[in-house]
Amino acid sequence: IDSNPKEFKLKGEIKIHGKTKKINTVVVLRKLEDKLEIISNLNLNIKDFNIKIPEILSMKVAENVTIKSEFWVQ
Repeated sequence: IDSNPKEFKLKGEIKIHGKTKKINTVVVLRKLEDKLEIISNLNLNIKDFNIKIPEILSMKVAENVTIKSEFWVQ
């Protein structure tokens, strides 16, 4: 792994609101100076985690959400 971003497939589980779901996503890794950067975007549907949107907010809250994450590892 060097300063050129490289994509890797990631398989795992995510637990939200007490419900666990298997996930498959892509992460991007690259080395910058003495750190490893890890970036991912994960698309989820909140119904998969038994999260109910209150009716009063149903026009403002999306059922499908993207979790964007960026980590730096030393």
